[in-house]
Amino acid sequence: MLNQKWVLMLIMALLFVGCATTKGNWQKAAQLNTVEAYKEFLLKHPQSEFINLARKNIEQLEWQYAIDINSTNEYQKFLEKYPRSEFSVQARQKIEEIYWQHAEHTNTLDAYRLFLRRYPRSSYVNTAHTAMELIAWKEAQALNDRSAFQQYLQNFPKGKHSDGASAKLEKFDFEDALSLNTIPAIESFIKHYPNGKLLEEAKAKRDALYFNKSTKRASLTLPDIQIDKRVYSTSDVVISQQESGGALKVTGRHEFTLGGGQNLFGLNASHKYKGRVEMQGLGLENYVFIGNESDPLTFWVMKNGYTYAGGKGFVMIKKSGEIIRLGF
Repeated sequence: MLNQKWVLMLIMALLFVGCATTKGNWQKAAQLNTVEAYKEFLLKHPQSEFINLARKNIEQLEWQYAIDINSTNEYQKFLEKYPRSEFSVQARQKIEEIYWQHAEHTNTLDAYRLFLRRYPRSSYVNTAHTAMELIAWKEAQALNDRSAFQQYLQNFPKGKHSDGASAKLEKFDFEDALSLNTIPAIESFIKHYPNGKLLEEAKAKRDALYFNKSTKRASLTLPDIQIDKRVYSTSDVVISQQESGGALKVTGRHEFTLGGGQNLFGLNASHKYKGRVEMQGLGLENYVFIGNESDPLTFWVMKNGYTYAGGKGFVMIKKSGEIIRLGF
């Protein structure tokens, strides 16, 4: 009985000493407050009541270390070790911030593209696009060639400088048309830029080519065609030969007088054109007749066909740009 009492007292004494040792080691670890100290404590006291607190303190210290280093590698290591940490959201935000700072510092299209591939929904998306557009615009201005401005518009069709890029392309095309110095080239430019900033200048150049170029003088007769097979519409004018599909297409103002039998296309009927007359399918597709407001082109319905009779107009040969003055 006495021996049992002594054994019980010994056990109680050992427990008291063990508790005192655990508490002392914990206090020592807490005082040092390092990852190593807490790990040593966990190694010595794996069943201690301070286990969870020790682990929590280790996590906080490693998070603080990641902040101090402030690198993507350290934040990534922390996330791999503590994927459910209360600091995981902050860690991911820190990584994104570092990549953004790198993109801003590098300030190249490739750097911003890389960032956007990693973070397509980042709060920096709009800022990145604005920076990319500015870089592309500056590069286009530095190169100052057609392909650079085309590339800018392809990447930023609604960009801040899209109007400026479009104006540059218009200028390049106008310069090309001027270098050819032919009416077809100028006409093509006008057709391509109907609302362009250089439209009036282009029209003035076209008119100058019409009226100032030293050209031949001639009278032209259209091929013999059957007048009675023709029909026309009053919105502009289309005079067509139904059997062959040939036609004259007239745009602009016009005046007709009736011919024999009070027929619009009767023999000796006269047609005056103040606009353009284009041949379609009649063997003269290469010619455009251009009337004059004060002295229009006049054609007569004659036995040998539809014949130019007078008027201070022009015939433009499309392929060469050559002009034949009529009525001089």
